[in-house]
Amino acid sequence: MNISGITSRVSKYANKAKDFVGVNLDKFANKVGGTVDNVLENDKFSKKVLKAYQPVGSNNSFLGLATIMLTGAIIPRVITASKRNPNDKEATKDEIQEILFRDVQTVGIILFALKILNTIVSAGATAKTGIPMTNKAFQKVFTFVKEDGIIKNLKKNASDFIKYPKEKFSKIGKNILDIIHPTGGNIAMDKISAIATYSNFKTPEEVIACFKQMDKQGGNSKRAYKTFQKAYEKKCLQQIDDLKKNCAFKFSNLESKINEILNSVDRVKNLDYNDFINNKNTNGAIDDIVNHIKDSDNVLVDKASGVTGWLRMGALVLECAYLGFGLPALNQKRLEKKYLKNNKQENLDTFVQAQVLETPKESAIPKGVKPQEVKLFNKFLK
Repeated sequence: MNISGITSRVSKYANKAKDFVGVNLDKFANKVGGTVDNVLENDKFSKKVLKAYQPVGSNNSFLGLATIMLTGAIIPRVITASKRNPNDKEATKDEIQEILFRDVQTVGIILFALKILNTIVSAGATAKTGIPMTNKAFQKVFTFVKEDGIIKNLKKNASDFIKYPKEKFSKIGKNILDIIHPTGGNIAMDKISAIATYSNFKTPEEVIACFKQMDKQGGNSKRAYKTFQKAYEKKCLQQIDDLKKNCAFKFSNLESKINEILNSVDRVKNLDYNDFINNKNTNGAIDDIVNHIKDSDNVLVDKASGVTGWLRMGALVLECAYLGFGLPALNQKRLEKKYLKNNKQENLDTFVQAQVLETPKESAIPKGVKPQEVKLFNKFLK
């Protein structure tokens, strides 16, 4: 095989194709006036289309992926199914139903489900830690005051719902749209977003402003501060263990360095939330917090990206489990209903006749059964 010859021919045809496209684009541009770049720059529709299909990093855009799924997975399968048995409308109907049941679900899950699950688990993690882990806050539909108690809160929220149903339903609808929106709405933070949001603070005022902003972003600054204190202590103790195990030979003053870290833990752990927010009576703890949070590997980043990372991985496992096991099981149940429940007497009569004639069970299989369903059909003849 002449590899160089093949390469040369491929290159030749590729160049021809490139020239063909380029020449025709230039002709198009000349007709409407200006260069191709100018046409695309001034054509708002073209700009929107290009932006919608532009890849995000190494990934396809949502619209690009949806187009691939629709034109490469769904439509060709439906066309093939409609042509496979032109004289058997029932078989064609069955196959198209299977495509709609199985493949449309698969495509929908790939396009929507993971984003929805990521948003939901990140919102749950936000509520647990107090640290916002989505790009924006959900709209609050109900208000709960801890001091008022459950009964009083229920009465108040029920009264508000009756008085302002349009406003309440509008907020509920907006939250649902923010969850299911495939490319916008509420989006779970990734590592890059967490670093941009929760690091590189240089002054106490910037750190305090960051915590205050958490309340507006759907988090809880007081709970977030407690989460930070616990995580800071844990990370510092881990740092001490690492120093003892791996770095003892590097420091002549290892003991004093460990004591310095422990003193920092005590200062931060004993700093009251109100004193922290008001920058009063900090005894140097606020400086410890600033020195820690200015780095991109601080505990706020770890929580915002790490917790959501584990939860998002769990969501991915759940999605894969459904596609790999749940969906096939549901499809089998659908087929069982089709063959066993809808045609139970007919199948039984056919099987009895086959047994009387001492013919193989396969001869009892109706013509409408597709090859991939023979094994399942035989199950009901046993």
